[in-house]
Amino acid sequence: MTRRKLLAAGSLMALLALGSGLPAHAQDAAVRAAINRTYNQYAQALKTGDARKAMAVIQANTTPDFTQKMKNGQVVKRPQILQSLQQAAKQGIRERPDQVVYKLVNLKVNKNQALSTAQVQMSDTRKGPDGKTHRMSVKSITRDTWVKAGNAWKLKQSQEVSQQIMLDGKPFDPQAMMRDMQRQMQQQQKGAAKR
Repeated sequence: MTRRKLLAAGSLMALLALGSGLPAHAQDAAVRAAINRTYNQYAQALKTGDARKAMAVIQANTTPDFTQKMKNGQVVKRPQILQSLQQAAKQGIRERPDQVVYKLVNLKVNKNQALSTAQVQMSDTRKGPDGKTHRMSVKSITRDTWVKAGNAWKLKQSQEVSQQIMLDGKPFDPQAMMRDMQRQMQQQQKGAAKR
């Protein structure tokens, strides 16, 4: 084999191996559209505050063994998510964030599996326990695994890669707040026991 043919074959193999450097073809565009549609459906369900709508989107667009892994390592399974939403629906709880935006940042399709990276932004304004109005925003990055089921793409796993919570424009750690509250309660209990 001549050097020229060897270089051409090597270049072709490198392009095939890298794949992502090539322009997206029609199938990838269809997968991107389907995944964006699912993200948008879920965002709309969250905006309405209707737990039943959110349940319907999850049931229609996730696999039965779907799991969500939070940044803190907690893993939540599909039945737990659906049960929590069902409970909220029964109690009439309607959380309506001011804004919910899903943005598909990256997508790699390999036959019947797709890996996506999505950015999720949610914000809400409401009164806090102190009686003042506060603005909370959450920005998360998720790495999601999708599988083809018939003609549809279903979400199999979502892993939160990063999360940033802001309260009134300042970084906020809800776990630190919970620790502070527990510490205050313990101090109050100790003070009450001394009396």
